[in-house]
Amino acid sequence: MTTTTRLLFLLLLLIALPMAGALGLVLIEGWSFFDALYMAVITLTTVGYEEVRPLSTAGRILIIVYLVVGLGVFLYSVTHMGELLIRGELRQRLGWRLMNATLRSLKDHQIICGCGRTGATLGALLAERGERFVIVDRDTGALAAARESGWPALVGDATDDATLRSLRIGRAKGLAAVLSNDADNLFVVLSARLLNPDLNILARATDEASIGKLERAGADRVVNLHHIGATKMAHLLTNPGLLDVTELGGAGDAGIDLVQVAVSADSPHCNRTLADAGLHRRGVTVVGIRRQDGELLLLPTDATPVLAGDTLTALGPTEALGTVTEAT
Repeated sequence: MTTTTRLLFLLLLLIALPMAGALGLVLIEGWSFFDALYMAVITLTTVGYEEVRPLSTAGRILIIVYLVVGLGVFLYSVTHMGELLIRGELRQRLGWRLMNATLRSLKDHQIICGCGRTGATLGALLAERGERFVIVDRDTGALAAARESGWPALVGDATDDATLRSLRIGRAKGLAAVLSNDADNLFVVLSARLLNPDLNILARATDEASIGKLERAGADRVVNLHHIGATKMAHLLTNPGLLDVTELGGAGDAGIDLVQVAVSADSPHCNRTLADAGLHRRGVTVVGIRRQDGELLLLPTDATPVLAGDTLTALGPTEALGTVTEAT
C-alpha cells in the first residue's frame, strides 16, 4: 500500500468514526444529526464537555462502547497520519539534498530533456552502457519510473535556461532534446548551444520541416523517428534476412555493440596501424575513422594508421569495446 493510499484510508476512517457514533445516537436517542455528531466528536476527543441531552441507559452503553473502541482507533489514525506526513516531508527533503549533491558532482554527463517513451528508452540504454546522465521533465508522474530505476531525475522545464544551468550544462558532454513538441525541442537546442558551444546536441523531430530549423538552431544531429522506423521496416520487408545484422548495433542478447572511441595523443593505439594496435585480436573491428580535419575513412585496412585526434567507430563484443575505450 502506497503512502497516498494509506493517508486516504486514515482520512476516511477519521471521517467515518464520528459519523458512525452520530448515527447510533440518532437511532437510539432520536436526536437531531447535528446534536448527535457534536456528542460523538466531544466523546472521541475527550474534551470533557457535559452531555448535550440526558442519555438513556442504552445511550450510555453506546457511549461506553464507542469511547473504548473509537478512542483507540481515533488515536491510532491521528498518530499514524502524522507519522506518514512527517516521514514523507523528511523523505522529500532528503531526496532534494541527494539530488542537489548529485547535480553538483555531474561532469562529462549526458542530459536527456523529456521523459516520454523515447527519453525513458534512451535512459535505459545509457544506463546499460554505464554512462552518467540526468533526465529532466515537467511531469512528476513521468519521472516516477526513472527515480525507481535509480536515475538522477529533476522536475523542471528544459526550455528554461535556469533549469539547464542547474543540470550543469556547462560541464555536460551531450544533450538529447526528446520533448514531444518540436517547438520546445527547438528552444532547448538554441538555449543549450548558447550555454555550451562545445556540447554534442541531438534533437528529435516529428515534422520533416523542423529538421532544418533544429540544425540551424545548433543541433549536431536531428533524428526523425518516423523516417528512421519506416526506412528500417522497408529494408526488412525487402531483405528479411538482414534482421540479425541490423540488431548488432544495439547490444542486447547478441552482446555486440557499436561505439565511437576518441584517440588521444597518449593512447597506446596512437601512431600505430590498425594491425599493430591488435584490436582485431580482441574481436573488435574498426568500421570507420574520422580524422581531426573531418575526413571520414570507411572500412579502413589493417595498414591504416591511427592518429591523435581520430575518432574510431568500432564494432565488437561489449566487454572488449570497454577495454578499448579505457585504453584511449
